Amino acid sequence: MNNSLLKQHPTTYASELDASQEAFCAHKGNAIRLLAPAGCGKTMSLLWRCVRLVEEGGDYPPRLLLLTFTRAARDELLGRIEEQSEFRNLRQSLRVTTLNSWGSRTLHRQKVNLRLKIEGQDRQYVILNNLQDVWGRYPKLKEQLSYRGKGKAARAIFDLIDTLKSLGFRHNDYRSVEDLSSQLGWLHEAGMTSTLRALRKELHDLYLLEYSSEEEEQQMMHENFMLFWCEATQRLFDQSIISFADQKYWPLIQLRSQLEQGSRLNRAQQYKAILVDEFQDINVLDLELLKAIAARHETDLTVVGDDDQAIYEWRGASPQFVVEPEKYLGREYATHILDVNYRSPSNIVHLSASLIRNNKRRVPKESKAALASEAAIAIRHPKGLLEAMDFVISESKSLLAQGDSSDIGIISRKRSQLIPYQIAFAREGIPFFADMDLHVLLTDAFKNVKKMLAIAGRATSTAFTETDPVEDVIALCDRVRRFGLPARIRQPLIRFLRSQSPRTLPEAVDALGESQCPLTDAPEFQSAIRGLIGAESVADKIRAISRGFEGLSKDYVKSRDDVFFTDPPFTHLAEYALEYGDNLGDFYRDIQEATAKLALLPTDEEQAFDDWKYRIQMMTALRAKGKEFDAVFILDANDGTWPSSMADSEEEHEQERRLFYVAFTRTRNRLYILTTQTLQGEPAVPSPYLAEMELRDTPLS
Repeated sequence: MNNSLLKQHPTTYASELDASQEAFCAHKGNAIRLLAPAGCGKTMSLLWRCVRLVEEGGDYPPRLLLLTFTRAARDELLGRIEEQSEFRNLRQSLRVTTLNSWGSRTLHRQKVNLRLKIEGQDRQYVILNNLQDVWGRYPKLKEQLSYRGKGKAARAIFDLIDTLKSLGFRHNDYRSVEDLSSQLGWLHEAGMTSTLRALRKELHDLYLLEYSSEEEEQQMMHENFMLFWCEATQRLFDQSIISFADQKYWPLIQLRSQLEQGSRLNRAQQYKAILVDEFQDINVLDLELLKAIAARHETDLTVVGDDDQAIYEWRGASPQFVVEPEKYLGREYATHILDVNYRSPSNIVHLSASLIRNNKRRVPKESKAALASEAAIAIRHPKGLLEAMDFVISESKSLLAQGDSSDIGIISRKRSQLIPYQIAFAREGIPFFADMDLHVLLTDAFKNVKKMLAIAGRATSTAFTETDPVEDVIALCDRVRRFGLPARIRQPLIRFLRSQSPRTLPEAVDALGESQCPLTDAPEFQSAIRGLIGAESVADKIRAISRGFEGLSKDYVKSRDDVFFTDPPFTHLAEYALEYGDNLGDFYRDIQEATAKLALLPTDEEQAFDDWKYRIQMMTALRAKGKEFDAVFILDANDGTWPSSMADSEEEHEQERRLFYVAFTRTRNRLYILTTQTLQGEPAVPSPYLAEMELRDTPLS
């Protein structure tokens, strides 16, 4: 290299890059796929690649665009450019931004006074008011949006509008059921079967779809939602109402129009190179927008990511995009692989490689560990949940007291696993941090659990005149399915139950089975309610709620965080409740106390870690990506949890393995893997992932 920057910093450049990084930085041409496993110096490689491109421009440095997936990644890159002298000449040439921010700026140049709607109440208002004359012409939607529980349905419909944009549908190109069939087929071919199943379930829950033949389902989806979606999408934009998805959707519409019209940028306006970080996390909308940006600037994309950490399939992402870039980006791509891990202990690097190579939808690769040190790995086999919690609490206290760990991560597969630990840590007075939507005890879902337990407690009582078994049975029926009873069933059902004059809740439930009852699928509702009111112990009541009432299983702040989100949310709380027997009063008091303490915890990660006390983080594996800790606890490393029992297809099993891979590679020094002997009162076996790694129990020093 014969350029000014390298003359200023020759030793820095030479010492910063290993052979695999240097090969990437020196590559001629921009159509590159860089596979960058965690800890392999991806950020440094990206910046030195940009340095090389700028210096090659000589006196006329090119314009470069580096797109990140998160604001945290953007801020890290900008921080390095600002703080490290060898990168400061990138300030004038390199633009670093998220794809959403890029789209937002583009969109605001096109349309003024845009209103971004992200809060649930705002989204609800938009559907119920701004779009009322649109959905009023669609009978199935009108039915869902006209009963007293319409707010929940309205928020779900807003989310569905965004989901279709993220899955690559275009309202201005959509014409017929054949268009729907074509896009669904493309998504299936891209390996997004579980995402399509979740979409299908969502439409069914909203009574917009009935399970039938594929052709009949597509016809129903077309008539009941897709035509509405096309109208609603345009109407909201005409009213200057947008969502996060729209920050990418409408710039894509604009870019495609410009490309179709043959509009071209002059060379001074064009980016010479466009680099995309975390490419494994992009969804279909992101993919199409990136292709359009590259076409507009007449350049190729340099895509950077790790197919082994592709864990966002729930948001329309697919590992296939990074595994087969030629197929999805439309040209040949040169591949470079960073092969030295500078972050993880050597045994973590070796064991995780043994695990992830069992996946077929991946690019074969091996990483060498730069560190000679090994993490202390301990596998513990607690008899049940209570013993597991005692161990995690005791060991966490010891680590913090001895100063052996500056931070601790407690990682679960599902939110429900964290609930008992949150209660126990709060009861012990041990500060911890978790994202707000992981505090399930603070959600409306848990408030409804308490109401349902109260109904179950008075199920056979006639002592209080204010007890109304008809109101109680209707309240419980509203929770059996994702959304409450529609108006066409609710009012006739109330009138019928009143005519039967039930004195107790069991009598009201029995009345649901009468031949003249307007609830045609009454056995499903009867079974769920009888399971609740017939349970004797607190634990059995909570299990009955988890099993039979789907209206609670999705009532979280972010309901699409996981394709397996429908796992019953309170099963682990039921196991925690075993020690209470049938003493509902004590359980209530303890939960109330824990809830009060949880409400005082910080809701922002930066706020939490400004205070040294919050050195413990609780999170799901989906939230663990990009984080690392001195010590990590992996909860319930059992078959049925890792992988989830809901994983059926090979693609879903590979997704589960990638999640465990992410959780396993978060530690710097210590890793505790808990394989509980019993879960939900049933014998449990260790996760098959431990055998795949041939992992042996290593005593902690």
